[in-house]
Amino acid sequence: MLTNNFSIEPYGKKAYHTGIAVPVFSLRTENSSGVGQFSDLKELADFAHRSGMDIIQLLPINDTSTFMDWRDSYPYRAISVFALHPIYLDIHIFWDSYTKIQQEKLLIAELELNALEKIDYEKALALKWEYAEIIYQNSAHKFKASKDYQQFYQQNEDWLKAYAAFSYLRDINQSANFMNWGKYATYSEDFFEKLTSESNQLDLYIFVQYLLHYQLSEAVDYCHQLGIALKGDIAIGIAHDSVDAWTHPELFHLDKQAGAPPDIFAVNGQNWGFPTYNWKKMAEDGYAWWKKRLTAMSNYFDAYRLDHILGFFRIWQMPEDSVRGLLGQFSPAIALSAEEIENNYGIPLR
Repeated sequence: MLTNNFSIEPYGKKAYHTGIAVPVFSLRTENSSGVGQFSDLKELADFAHRSGMDIIQLLPINDTSTFMDWRDSYPYRAISVFALHPIYLDIHIFWDSYTKIQQEKLLIAELELNALEKIDYEKALALKWEYAEIIYQNSAHKFKASKDYQQFYQQNEDWLKAYAAFSYLRDINQSANFMNWGKYATYSEDFFEKLTSESNQLDLYIFVQYLLHYQLSEAVDYCHQLGIALKGDIAIGIAHDSVDAWTHPELFHLDKQAGAPPDIFAVNGQNWGFPTYNWKKMAEDGYAWWKKRLTAMSNYFDAYRLDHILGFFRIWQMPEDSVRGLLGQFSPAIALSAEEIENNYGIPLR
């Protein structure tokens, strides 16, 4: 599994590196199932190595399954800052465990999806889940008995249980808006046990997360063997309807949205739809949520890109019912008097 002693050295006396930035979903190969997947990183690593590059930077790889349709293809609106996206699961490598009928069906689907000029997100994701269930039925008992699986579960039990419960409730309610989940609207740690008694679907969600972890770790190890580092992208926001907001609502301003002010490129401003962070509350436990988030991603990444780094210091914030970014203001904001604006910037206000 993942090595812990990897490091890269700068070229010559100057500290610089060369690499490529790419979303995982773009890395389609002959063995892909309509969309790029974690195992495809190995072929990209071969290319980078032959080209003399030593860094691969990815777009965010967390699960974004909010609407369960093409809108979830946007990688910067995660429903969990810990869970990996199921669409990146390599189902083809389990070929030998499928029946002949299942193999034929998969081959036809892959030929059709891989031939498309653009990714059919919905069909690709549906195919992944269809075969993920087959893999679960065929192989879960073997994987779950392994030391590696048990270690993964023990180290990630807290977020795995919350993520599985959230995913199950999202699916049976056909909505990720937890505020409309009745008695499950306010999170409780005993939900997982209650829901597990109803369905083994929660176990499937956890099993898929293990497979994703295993496949990504293998790919990262392969990159490291070639002397290539992996750089991750840490999105500034999370989805309003997310596991993190459900389990820790006190850490977010759920009645606010983040975005950007009007400018020459967007005269109405931008509304990203993310709740803003309650930094004061986060500070009370030493920013534990952020530390856990970054630590979890450090299992795969050697470096990070912190998305919209300015947002850690101030963010354009608007009410939750805003459609555009016009009604926002910076938070925190340093107010300027009319006199200061006129004298320092030459803008007549009065």
